Amino acid sequence: MRLVLLRHGRTAWNAEERYQGHTDIPLDDVGRSQAAQAALRLAGHHFDLAASSPLVRARATAESVVDGRGLDLVLHEEFMETGGGTWEGLSFTEIRTQWPDDWTTWRSSHLDHGPLGGETPRQSGTRVVTAITRMVGEAESTLGTPEAMLVTAHGNCLRAAATLLTGMDAAGMGRLERLRNGAAIVLEGSPQRPGRWRIEAYNA
Repeated sequence: MRLVLLRHGRTAWNAEERYQGHTDIPLDDVGRSQAAQAALRLAGHHFDLAASSPLVRARATAESVVDGRGLDLVLHEEFMETGGGTWEGLSFTEIRTQWPDDWTTWRSSHLDHGPLGGETPRQSGTRVVTAITRMVGEAESTLGTPEAMLVTAHGNCLRAAATLLTGMDAAGMGRLERLRNGAAIVLEGSPQRPGRWRIEAYNA
């Protein structure tokens, strides 16, 4: 099946380089335009399933893509961003100044290096993958095997999920460039074969 992992459009906190995590920040004008552009890019893609983080920046982006498709958008907390702990709401400059060593470790994009007091990417990526597997399994029992699924969520947890799905090692997340606002990772594979997915497009 095809899996499209879409990052939400820009928010004011993205523009300010501020750690959002679970904080519920809406799209700004640029973010709404990015969501509309994502909808246009994905207009030719068929989806059997669509899910989103319940945070408004992701939900609004997902709604732009699924609008008019007659497709139910399922919201799951498992698709929320990597929890930021002590760093939530702080600017990257503030974090780098107060915790320089922790900042450097986090910026290495290792699956097991998370924000101070928050989640690791492995934790957030695992819950994303678990939720995808569960949703596909539920669909198979009622509708048959889905051909394509859209998940709209957040940059860090989606990069982590892609790292886990493709079977890269813990440092492999660092080999994936940061996902732009409104951009997607497109993967092909089977939920029954975790770690064996392949990336067909990145920052698409």
